[in-house]
Amino acid sequence: MQILKTRSAQECLEHAATLPPLKEIVGNLWHTSEIAIFFADTGVGKSILATQIAKCISEGTNLCNIRLKNTLPPSKVLYFDFELSDRQFHKRYTDDKGKAYAFNANFKRVVFSEGFLDYSEKDFDKKVVQEIRSLVENEKSEILIIDNITYLSLQNQSEGQNALVLMKELKRLQLEKGISILILAHTPKRLSFNPLSVNDLSGSKHLSNFVDSVFAVNFSTKGKEVRYLKHIKSRSSEIIFHSSHVIECRLEKKEDFLGYEFLCVNWESMHLSQDDNEQLSEMEQLIITLSEEGKSQREIAKIAQCSVGKINSILKNVKKQGN
Repeated sequence: MQILKTRSAQECLEHAATLPPLKEIVGNLWHTSEIAIFFADTGVGKSILATQIAKCISEGTNLCNIRLKNTLPPSKVLYFDFELSDRQFHKRYTDDKGKAYAFNANFKRVVFSEGFLDYSEKDFDKKVVQEIRSLVENEKSEILIIDNITYLSLQNQSEGQNALVLMKELKRLQLEKGISILILAHTPKRLSFNPLSVNDLSGSKHLSNFVDSVFAVNFSTKGKEVRYLKHIKSRSSEIIFHSSHVIECRLEKKEDFLGYEFLCVNWESMHLSQDDNEQLSEMEQLIITLSEEGKSQREIAKIAQCSVGKINSILKNVKKQGN
């Protein structure tokens, strides 16, 4: 099959004019007919926010009033949950008396069956994509949330190669069906006092090239349950929630629903550590950990976002103290 095709610029414009207009699903963070990536560190609560997004899609409600508007009517959403067991999911969405939250019937949760480990590493990725395609067709759903891409491969994804193969297949599915896909991903080791960027997305070199939007949520120094939401990349619209206009939110459970309460907008710097001693200590610990894992100083410099000279100096000092 041919990989490339040529059309005049005018033909491209005429084709685009026949396409349905983009509609907001989560404000300008994610539109219809787009693939978006949403990432966060372990324990931040990305699955909680993704479930809240799915709930809003199923009900036809907004995630955050006007700021994160959902312009769709109540719609069927397939949530591929490769993180939580049914028991864990139940715990998040029941109150102290065991009363469960009443999710809309449009919210369909997809999990691994008991036989998923019977497939070899070679066949697993292909089988998963085939079943995703079948579910899209059978359920007639145009919105998918995949939590998360790491669990869609049984192989080592340290360089993002297997995630890249899966991303290509999901992109193919999106182009063929015109569906909207939100993919959850994690961030590798990073310094908490650095602003969020696309470099914090695991496998960023590969994955971000295939998506239309990237956004992330991060811890805040303002409190244990406080988080902030930042838009990092967009091909379809202006980035509103940038470093000087992030959304501050709080993770809390109200009766039978664990979710985010959206509070205000402010500067990202307000949520990051300003303590020089704390920053230096965290940087030293990260550099030591990465060095012990066998990473080169150049690789460490990219992750820590500092010079190779500084890394060399810190490692020499650690070695001196150990002698």
